[in-house]
Amino acid sequence: FLPSFEGVMKVLREDERKVCMAIWKEGGTALQKDVRWVTGLSKVKTHRVVTRLASRGVIMVEKEDKGNRLSLASWLCKNTKDKNSARENA
Repeated sequence: FLPSFEGVMKVLREDERKVCMAIWKEGGTALQKDVRWVTGLSKVKTHRVVTRLASRGVIMVEKEDKGNRLSLASWLCKNTKDKNSARENA
C-alpha cells in the first residue's frame, strides 16, 4: 500500500505542505530558490523544511550548479500519476 499524495499532505506541517505543493505545481521538480520565492519562506526556513522532508523521504535533493534541485519522492509521484491516469480513464 502506497500512501496518496493527499494522505501525505495531511500529516505534514503547514510549511512542509507549502514546499511540497510548490514542487508539485512545477511538475514534481523545482529549484530550491524558486520554491523559496513561491512559498514566501526565508532562506533558512526553506533549508530547514527541505532538510526535514528529505530526511523523511518525501523529497529528494540533488546539488545543481550553485543550488539544489528538489524533487518529490518517486513513490509519491508514481502514486499521484497513477491516480490521475485512473481519473482520466474513468
